[in-house]
Amino acid sequence: MKFFSYIILYLRKVMKAKDLFKTIIENEIDISFEIAQHWYTYQNLSAKKGYEGIARIQFLDCVKVEIEKSLFTQKNWYLEWIEGQFENNLPNVSSGSTMTALLDVDGVFNQFEPAIMEVDEELVNELYGEIINYQHKLIGNLRVERGIDLY
Repeated sequence: MKFFSYIILYLRKVMKAKDLFKTIIENEIDISFEIAQHWYTYQNLSAKKGYEGIARIQFLDCVKVEIEKSLFTQKNWYLEWIEGQFENNLPNVSSGSTMTALLDVDGVFNQFEPAIMEVDEELVNELYGEIINYQHKLIGNLRVERGIDLY
């Protein structure tokens, strides 16, 4: 009977950890997704003659608001990286584009993978699949609800 009690306690611990990791990672994905939408707006606004400077200022202000919500982003480094992206003219579908980098689930997930593995190695694949599905849902909803295709 004691053995089953330990198993139940272990499963509760793993399930609580999974919910916690999932919530934190989804929050970081939400932030990346919001910044990607601001990038999309920046791209469209800066394409209009005379709006480049305003678009850049507006985008950077939005990014500053979003990254304050992050628990893990190295804010100064991230802002420097973002400012460097204004020179990146690759199309959004390119693997080296700013949009692809902003929507990179692997980059976000990898921040947490070592901690997840400490709790349960099998949880890594399960959570990764759920996070990928979560992001696809966000992108799909944006496409359907607002007609915006980030890629």
